[in-house]
Amino acid sequence: MPNVGKSSIINVLRNKPVCATGGTPFVTRGLQEVKVNSKVFMIDTPGIMLQKLEGENSLQIIRSAVQVDELPNPVAMIP
Repeated sequence: MPNVGKSSIINVLRNKPVCATGGTPFVTRGLQEVKVNSKVFMIDTPGIMLQKLEGENSLQIIRSAVQVDELPNPVAMIP
């Protein structure tokens, strides 16, 4: 899922920012291998939505599959 903190967890495990993070979805654009210690590697990946998105609804916004700042009227999407 997008925007769940995958990059942030890797940064915490490394005790320094090695993966880009941000307040909006889709900051991670590709795979990134990160060496956590001598025995552990982690792979940071972009969030992937498996379903085809047709239109914007509140469930897609909750899943961060739509950029909220690009919606013409985000308040109208609140159930």
